[in-house]
Amino acid sequence: MTENNLPMVSIAIPTYNRADGYLREALQSAVTQSYGNIEIIVSDNCSTDGTQDYVKSIGSRPIRYFRQSTPLLPNGNFNFCLENARGDYFLLLHDDDAIDQDFVETCMKAVDHSSDYALIRTGTRLIDAQSKVMRDIPNIVTDTTPAGLCRAWFKSQLSFYFCSTLFNTELLKAVGGLFSKHNLLEDCNAIIELSTRGKRSDIGDIKASYREHANYLKYGLIVKRWAEDFLWLLDRICVLIPAEAPSLKADGARFFASLSYKRAKVVASPFKRLLAYLMVFKTFGFKYLPPQLQARVWAKRLHSVIAKAAMQ
Repeated sequence: MTENNLPMVSIAIPTYNRADGYLREALQSAVTQSYGNIEIIVSDNCSTDGTQDYVKSIGSRPIRYFRQSTPLLPNGNFNFCLENARGDYFLLLHDDDAIDQDFVETCMKAVDHSSDYALIRTGTRLIDAQSKVMRDIPNIVTDTTPAGLCRAWFKSQLSFYFCSTLFNTELLKAVGGLFSKHNLLEDCNAIIELSTRGKRSDIGDIKASYREHANYLKYGLIVKRWAEDFLWLLDRICVLIPAEAPSLKADGARFFASLSYKRAKVVASPFKRLLAYLMVFKTFGFKYLPPQLQARVWAKRLHSVIAKAAMQ
């Protein structure tokens, strides 16, 4: 099979004002891929820092560069990239993330260079602002069903990130592109949606890097929207996988409540943090306490059991 007969992979990088920073690492990780049949799309969301000059200075591989005439919301830029993708598979690579040199090659070999998979996923490493590895997240899932994928996520055996996922381009376009209620969980929604639409390949090896830096503090500013997006996604899961809906809803609600509490935890003001905890508690039906309170409740129960045992 010649290079031109292999499936094409579109690597899309939406970017804004990172020409002198993370964009260089993201774009270099794309242009140095060992797999030959790729296209690279850069969608510049009205940068003012010389992004255009930097992208056009890279001559090692053709790049399709688009500059938006007016600023788009991030989700709009993501879907612009998808609309312009010509590959059989689509990778959305944020301008502060990166992929290993053999990421695409590893994915294509795993499916024997087939173009009819709905999803191809690898493990992910979390890196900090200085690119230091914080944690490795293997892609551990043995159940090939959509419900099995969700349950592995709920058990924290894997995580969902754009940078470690190849989507079938036509399928992703057919389901309406990238979206969620508040456009905070577009990657999770797309992964679950496409898992119900066709074959999925799960690769355990870690082949992509997701950057977690100071911007994670923004979670604390929009806790309510995160909680609502998680509940919206849980409803979507139940609609997409109706036969497993009761058990998935129970496990998913507990998991999503814990993720919402993690976002509430970063709120700087103690008073506003407490309000955020109360909001999450209410949003999830007053069923799941914050982890700190759960630990206290269990400690009290244990103390009570020990006290009763001592009195006997």
